[in-house]
Amino acid sequence: HHPDIDIEPSGDLSSGSWRDAEPENDTHGIPLAELTRPDPILFYAEIPLYEDELHDNGSSNLLVRIRVMPTCFFILARFTLRVDNVLFRIHDTRIYHSFSSGPPLVVRQVSGWEATYDRVKRERTQQLPRRHDLTPLTDANWVAKILTEMPAEATQKVGAGTRWRGLRTKVEVATLGGLGS
Repeated sequence: HHPDIDIEPSGDLSSGSWRDAEPENDTHGIPLAELTRPDPILFYAEIPLYEDELHDNGSSNLLVRIRVMPTCFFILARFTLRVDNVLFRIHDTRIYHSFSSGPPLVVRQVSGWEATYDRVKRERTQQLPRRHDLTPLTDANWVAKILTEMPAEATQKVGAGTRWRGLRTKVEVATLGGLGS
C-alpha cells in the first residue's frame, strides 16, 4: 500500500472507479507521441505470465510489458491466441499515467481483435515476398500488427464469426485519490 494513495477496502480508488473516457478530452487518451519520443527509459520489464502450445494446434500466451519514463509509465498486458487453421485473437489492456496530469489520472484502454486464420494468412502474403513462409504467423507481435492494421469492421465487429464479446476498444479513466494532498 502506497501511503499517498487512498484505497477503499473494496480495492477501488477512493475518488471513484473507472468511468468512460471523454473522447474530446486529450487527457483521457494514451498519447502515442509521448510514448514514441526518445525519452530515457528508467525501467523496462517484459514478463511472460502464461504460455501453452495447445497440444501442437496453435498457441496462447499472456505477456506483460512495463515501461517507466521520466514523465509517465505505460503497461501493456497482451493475450494472444492462435488456433492453427481456425483463428487469431489478440486482447490488449493498456494502462497509462502521466506524472504531471492534474487531477492525477490513469487511462485504461481495452481492445480485442480477431480474424480467421485464412484472412490473416492472406494479409501476410500481400505484405511479404516469400508467400510460402508461414513463420510470421507464429510471431504474436507481427499478428497483432496485422490485426490492428486491418479494418475495424473486419477485426472488431465481424472477427472470426465467434461473437466474442471482447471485439471492441474501450477507453476508461480513473482519478487517483489522495495524491498531492
